[in-house]
Amino acid sequence: MIYVAPTLSVRSSIVSTQTLSDFPGQVFPFTTEGATKVFAGYREGSSVPDWRQKVASGIDASSKYILRKYYDAVPSECVCDLYNYTQYPNSRRTFSCRSRLYGDPTGAVNANNADDTVLRDKALYSLKRKLSSHYVDVNLMLPTAELRDLHHLITGTANLTIGLLKALIDIKRTKGRSAVKYASRAWLTFNFGLNPLLADTRSACDAVSNFLLKQNHTVRLTGTADKTWTSTSTPVQDNATGGSQLFTDFHADHRLSYKYIGAFDVNVKSANNYGAIHSLVFDYKDLPSTLWELVPYSWAIDYFTNVGSYLSDTFVLPPGNLKYLLLDRKYTMIGQCRSRHLIFAPWKVSRQVATTGGMKFVDFSRTPLTTLPRIGLHVKMQSDIGLFAVSKLLNLASILLK
Repeated sequence: MIYVAPTLSVRSSIVSTQTLSDFPGQVFPFTTEGATKVFAGYREGSSVPDWRQKVASGIDASSKYILRKYYDAVPSECVCDLYNYTQYPNSRRTFSCRSRLYGDPTGAVNANNADDTVLRDKALYSLKRKLSSHYVDVNLMLPTAELRDLHHLITGTANLTIGLLKALIDIKRTKGRSAVKYASRAWLTFNFGLNPLLADTRSACDAVSNFLLKQNHTVRLTGTADKTWTSTSTPVQDNATGGSQLFTDFHADHRLSYKYIGAFDVNVKSANNYGAIHSLVFDYKDLPSTLWELVPYSWAIDYFTNVGSYLSDTFVLPPGNLKYLLLDRKYTMIGQCRSRHLIFAPWKVSRQVATTGGMKFVDFSRTPLTTLPRIGLHVKMQSDIGLFAVSKLLNLASILLK
């Protein structure tokens, strides 16, 4: 079903007049321009007449919907009065211009309304992380592989006290270098040894405990991600007079967001031979991500890319039975325009006043999905790289000072 497309019609105008002293009492029209511009939108959707019955029965009643439209248009009104008493010896000339203009909202939209797969995957990863939290399994393949270094961890932890005393004794002789080295070693021992060991132990205990308490249920989850930015379009140039040039600047604030909305049946694993201990998983599907974790300095690469998340998502099937899944995409543009005159000598300004106008635009789409998508491989966004920046910098610095 295609609805009537929403349209917005606006009328811009430029009216300028000139007076000459040798023609007293007369006003000469210089420029009179007026144009109606139509900003066309689009709306499409498919109706579901019996959606109430479907929702009550637990059946997917989602449908596709698209909406694009311009709205809230306000012109920039500019008044400019000029005079020229020197160029023409026998005539004093004045010029007055009144304009109502809107700038270039379409150019701002066309240059910025594009899909962002990295941002979309960020929303998808958020949804999958929430879905995983409803399951009790914990993968012990990586902790088991790291048991080979357990004796080094225990020895290193035990030596931290002795290392502290040595560092304090040598701090004067080494001019503080011993303290820096000790701090680096202690940080690495805690952040890459003790902390992961305690986290894995707690996850294993929680998995067994939660298995005994979990029941089959249905969850409705969302995963969102958004970003904002600004842009400035090339000023629109309009012919106003020989003494000045009329421009309209357009500044826009943009926002792009993705939102996954899904419902999943969470079923607790059960069988005659399935007990709580089976929540501790050793699965060959986790082998690629486990091998990646064992690669030296893979954690540093994961600071800037999503290789670890990509491997986990590619080789492991998502948990839960999908009931329905929607992807909402929304792009909004809020623009501001302001007109101004560039004056050419020997003309001079007696008055120039302008108001700020603007226009808004929204592009929304809702797409039903039949399967849960996979995450792509890419470089992380700057905002994600900046998360936990202090901890990341300390990790990198500790490796360099080791």
